[in-house]
Amino acid sequence: QIPIAGIGTDAANEFVVSVRGDSMSGAPTSLVHGDLARLRWVEGQTLQSLVGKVVLVELTTNGEKQAALKILESSEDGYVLRSTAPGYEDIVGTHEMRVIGEFIERIDPSRYDPAASLLGMQVRREDIPGYFGVEFNPGNWRSGHVTATEDDVVLFVTLTKEANRIEEAYLDQFEDRSTFHWTSQSSGSPEGKKGRELLGALSSGTRLHLFVRNKRSDRGFIYAGLITPLRHEGSKPMVVWFRLLTELSDEVAAALRLGL
Repeated sequence: QIPIAGIGTDAANEFVVSVRGDSMSGAPTSLVHGDLARLRWVEGQTLQSLVGKVVLVELTTNGEKQAALKILESSEDGYVLRSTAPGYEDIVGTHEMRVIGEFIERIDPSRYDPAASLLGMQVRREDIPGYFGVEFNPGNWRSGHVTATEDDVVLFVTLTKEANRIEEAYLDQFEDRSTFHWTSQSSGSPEGKKGRELLGALSSGTRLHLFVRNKRSDRGFIYAGLITPLRHEGSKPMVVWFRLLTELSDEVAAALRLGL
């Protein structure tokens, strides 16, 4: 269970987890990496009563406990756990397997994003802090990586770098409508404070927000929505690939002059 600001649950019966990986990206869950899922505790229920349902299971593999969100099915030898996406092998149920929760729903990002009303809109940098309940401070909000609140981090990105600037060596681009390639400042590293803030967002429940403009002369930044880290490489600078929780619309892709 992770703390997620803005998400209310029936604390006695429900909890929220973040999804890692894409093994449950098919129907009926359509859950992909970085999504939030709401679940119901299943204490006291039998395995047979949960057959055919999507459940969160605690498994012990090589002495280590791991969690898996899968469909519970019965088999000739007992039970198996199945993914909804193709290409993933079934997991054989064991006596050590413990079902923790039953899947209820994927939580739409708009329900826990304080800046949800800005999605796809162009907004001036100085107007953005108000959506997070804070005041604009030039010393903080003029940077590309802003820790807005205890729960929110904002990235400001300019896609087209100016000539004769050191920044032109740092590539920031959309690889597709749901994947963003980002390069940190020269001091950025996975071990640094800002690096840990980004890469640990799934575990901490921190919301990462991406604001993008095509060039520096643009009047404002377009809000691309919440993002979650997929992988990273390198150090000083480090490169991070993010998944957008909401795919870019045709209008936003056109406004940013993206050939996607």
